[in-house]
Parts: sequence; C-alpha cells; structure tokens
Amino acid sequence: MIGLWLLSLLTAISNALDISTDIIAITIGRISSIQLGIYNTLGYIVFLIALFIGGRLGDHGLIKIQVFAITLSLITYGVGLNAYLNTLGLAPLLLMYFTYSIAQAFSMTSVTAFIHEFYASYQWEEFLIKRLIATRAFEALLLGFLSTGLAYVLSNTYFYVICITIPAILAFSITRDPPLRIERIMYRIEIGLSRIESSVTNSLFIYELIRGDHRLLVKPRWRNILVKPKHRSPLLVILGLVLFRFSNSLLLVQLPVYLNKSLGLLGASILGVYALSRGILVVFYYLLRGTTSSITVSLVLRALVPVVFLYTYLRTNSIVVALVLGLILYLNSVIDALLYTTYTEVLGRAVSTRYLMIGESVGLIATLLSGVVYSMIGYENIVLSTLIMLTAAGLLLK
Repeated sequence: MIGLWLLSLLTAISNALDISTDIIAITIGRISSIQLGIYNTLGYIVFLIALFIGGRLGDHGLIKIQVFAITLSLITYGVGLNAYLNTLGLAPLLLMYFTYSIAQAFSMTSVTAFIHEFYASYQWEEFLIKRLIATRAFEALLLGFLSTGLAYVLSNTYFYVICITIPAILAFSITRDPPLRIERIMYRIEIGLSRIESSVTNSLFIYELIRGDHRLLVKPRWRNILVKPKHRSPLLVILGLVLFRFSNSLLLVQLPVYLNKSLGLLGASILGVYALSRGILVVFYYLLRGTTSSITVSLVLRALVPVVFLYTYLRTNSIVVALVLGLILYLNSVIDALLYTTYTEVLGRAVSTRYLMIGESVGLIATLLSGVVYSMIGYENIVLSTLIMLTAAGLLLK
C-alpha cells in the first residue's frame, strides 16, 4: 500500500508541474493561448513516446526502471525551471514541458502496472479510483503550498529539487518488480472461463428446448438467459474514450488562460483555485462514492456541470470556480475508472498500452487545436461543444 501512495505522490508532483508550468508561462512569460496550445502539444508528443515505452514496460511487470526515469525527469525539470526564470528563453521552457511530460507518462504507467501486479483483479477498479483520489489529494496539498509560496519556490529552485528528490528516492527504494506476473494471467483465465460457461449454459438451454421441455421457460434460472445481456464492443468503448478525452482536453488546457485573461485571476490565485478544487474532489469522493456506477449517467453529469457554471453570474467567484472544477475532476476520475474497467472486460485481458495510447493521442490532437479553437469561438462555446460530445459518448455506452 505504501508503494501505491508513493507512486500516487509522484503522479501528483508531475501533474502539479503540468499546471504550474502553464501558469508560469502565462503570467511570467506572457505567452498567448495559441502558444500555450503549441507548447502543450510538443510536450504531449514526448508524453506519448514515454507512455508507449512505459506501457510496454508495465505490461511486462517492470516498475522500478520507470520510477528511476520519473526521478531523473523531475530533477531535470528543476534545472530547466532555474534556467527559464533567469533567461525567459524558449529552450528551457520546452525542457520543462518535456521533462514533466516524461514524468507524467511513467508515473501513469507504473502505478497502473503496480495495481495490476500486486492486487487481485476484483480489486482493480477499487484501487484505480483510490489511486486517482490519492493523487488529487496530494495535488491539493502541493498546489496549496505553491499558491502561498510560489515566489519563494521560484527564487529558491534548490528547495524544489530537495522536495521532489526525497519522495522519488523513497518510491525507488520501496517499489519492486513482481516476481511472478500471475494476476494478469488469472484475470485472463477468469474472463475466458466465464465466457465458456455462458456459451455452454446457452447451448444446454437450446438442447432442452429441442427435446420439448418447455417447462424450462417458466423457471427463473432459464428465463433470465432469454434476456440478452448488455454487451459493449471494444470499438464503442474506444469511441466513447475518444469523445471523452477530446472534450476534456479542449476544456481543461485553455482553462488557465480563461481564468487569467477573462476572469482576471493572477498566478497565485489560479494555483489556489486548482488546489481548492483538488480538496473539493476528495470531499465529493467520500460524499458521493457508490452513488453511480453508470458510465452514461457520469458522462451526462460531466457534460452539464461546466454549462451551469458558465451561464451564471457566480462564475467570477474563485470558490465557485474551484467547486465546479472539483466536481468535474471527480466525475473525470469516475469515468476514467469505469471506461478502463469496461475496456478490460470486453477485451478479456488487462493490456493498458493500446488504451492509454489511443486516449492520449486524442488528447494530443485536442491540445494542438485548443488554442486555435479558443481564439476562434471563445471558452463559452468550447463548453457547449463538450456538452454535445460527452452526451454523445454517454448515449453510445448506454
């Protein structure tokens, strides 16, 4: 369990750097929304390459080498941050985007592999959600600290290096590669046997009908077989994933620009909003967990929340912004877990590389387009377009 929390902490550090890098570039470097989209896209390309490598390593149960790559990337980020604050040059800024992207990718694949290898398959969904919530809780603490001590961190980058090196070294020393990759094998056998059992049972039912034993129709056990079970094809799940990730990237990549240029929030205030939203997410998790296990309901709710926010006079209130963002992130975590669980069920095995690559490739395209879309139609219309996409995804997976 300690290994899971440490890997979640490394993920939270990487995600906090994602947010703070955008805010530093917007408020200190004064980049435009189009530049923000381009820089994020370049970082996304590096992220996808690292994600592919990390996914392959994770599928083979190799976790420790990924933690080493995370540690090296986070330390290198500190070097780039120090250089950017001194020069405001493009090269150190890109180095920052590239290194935190590598750390994000390997932290994502390593923690997923850790769950698959060290927990039973019936616990995967539970621990995937717990990992997401733990990550957000750590992010709340990190972003809360940055919102109050951003100036100190920016003027003392050595302090940053010390803070991220300690948990990275701890994670590297505690995590280990599994001696046997038995749980994935057992899951595949379990899914295969359940499908064989269903096929045999249906065949026996048809055989008895042919023999003329129509009394079977009134027995509950056999009557239930006549009801066609809900089945989703892998293609529908992937299409739902594409719509979800595309709309998510459009909405969230340009959010710092909207908060800064439309609502007039400064860097520390934006970090405060993000920190509070993570805390609210954790509260929502404990208040709302178990209320829905439906992908369709979660997607429709996720589509409606930002619409309600944007078209009320309360949208200029930082606390309301954090509340809405926290609810969005909570629903995202639920949808992420449900989509991945559904994908493994319909596929019949736990192989995360293809799923992650498709989702993040879509995120790359949306990130690239986000700056242009924001400049052309504005943030309000982005929200309306995400409403359509998420509702369509919910209907597909109904």
